[in-house]
Amino acid sequence: MAKRYTVVLNLIIITFISVGFSSILQAGQTASVEVNKVKTQFLSENIKFTARLVAVQSGYVSARIAGPVIDVRIELGDYVEKGEIIAKTDTALLIGENNRLKALVDESIRQVARFQSEANLKLAELNRLEKLQNSVAFQKSQYEDSRQKLIIAKKLIEIAIAKKSIAEANLAINEVNLEWSTVRAPYNGIITAIHTEIGSWLQKGQNVITMLNNRDLEILADLPAKYISGIEQGMPIAFISTNEEKFQAIVRKILPEEDILSHTRQVRFTPDSKFLNSSIAPGQSVTIIIPVGSKKDSITVHKDALVNVAGQTFVFVAIEGKAQIRPITIGSSIGNRFEVINGLQDGEQVVIRGNERLQPGQSIKISTKTEE
Repeated sequence: MAKRYTVVLNLIIITFISVGFSSILQAGQTASVEVNKVKTQFLSENIKFTARLVAVQSGYVSARIAGPVIDVRIELGDYVEKGEIIAKTDTALLIGENNRLKALVDESIRQVARFQSEANLKLAELNRLEKLQNSVAFQKSQYEDSRQKLIIAKKLIEIAIAKKSIAEANLAINEVNLEWSTVRAPYNGIITAIHTEIGSWLQKGQNVITMLNNRDLEILADLPAKYISGIEQGMPIAFISTNEEKFQAIVRKILPEEDILSHTRQVRFTPDSKFLNSSIAPGQSVTIIIPVGSKKDSITVHKDALVNVAGQTFVFVAIEGKAQIRPITIGSSIGNRFEVINGLQDGEQVVIRGNERLQPGQSIKISTKTEE
């Protein structure tokens, strides 16, 4: 093993010289470098799956009432905000109906007032007759008639109040229909299809447009059921965009239903805001990285410490003010670090800035130390 290490090291040094770097004899110059600590982390084996972006909100926007279209405010591809007007239907009949219903409400209010006044008169008459009960002028039949008339008057008040409530309810319904004659965007989004035009007759429930929220997206993945045990709701995972950028997402929901043919389950992820603010679209594919298997302690090294020469990966280790070259074998990646199979020990300092032109054994001056 030691012989192989020496051979590899000699080959690397020869390669340094052959590709035009300064001679090792010039390594006496002190280089300013930044170093990072080699550390032990919990790692698990990862597997990549292709997923896609889907809109959280999308679908048809339909008419709530029937009527002829008199205005269409949008065009295909327009971005609209929640509450923005999309189209309008003719409201002439509804406005006329509104005026009629307002008149009925006013009439019902007057009816209530009229019956209340009549009831007051009946009550006054009954009180007058009650005062005559001990006199010769008192007539019991007249008294009973007056009492019944008061009861009838009170019932007429109740009927008038009920009619007033009906009139007010009909007016409120018509005013809602007036509001519904204006079709508005239910959420922020892009118009992807228009299904009507000025002059067309819209039926209640008929589709006016199709739209989708292109800014509130999530990741949808169909994952093999055997890997579901490795993830849980609220767990962060990494994913890679089409332009090879790495982002974070949170497991939002694991749907408890398995496809009988593919033996997969749908998992939905909420990507971070940085990704959502980039140039993305529903249907776009991403690569999600799912942990499989149990976690283990692994030594990791910062990705910027790695230098590849002649097919060999190596790092410069800072030892007693010198940059000592060392071949290493790396495994899987985790964030900005790589698993080290062999070649490094926990706690060693490796050069991550200024290692591009370092020579084996060159004197170095550490300007910055990092551990992330």
